Amino acid sequence: MTRALVSRIPVVPASALPWITVPEMREVDRVAVELGIDLARMMENAGRNLAVLARALLAKSSRGPPSSSESRRRSRRGLRSGRGRA
Repeated sequence: MTRALVSRIPVVPASALPWITVPEMREVDRVAVELGIDLARMMENAGRNLAVLARALLAKSSRGPPSSSESRRRSRRGLRSGRGRA
């Protein structure tokens, strides 16, 4: 997920989202496995996409870890890199 894509993710209240029940999720998993996608792959994909989204959202935050390009800019200016503000 790119930063541009993350910036287009709408922020909506949880009550406005469709919910899936436990039996429905089990059916989704079953169908995915029938289609040749194993559960481990689904979990890897979910974890990777969550990590990408979290990094993008944290990069927008003033308290989150800086991106690698921001770290390089801070380093060139003589500012410490890492968490928080210099």
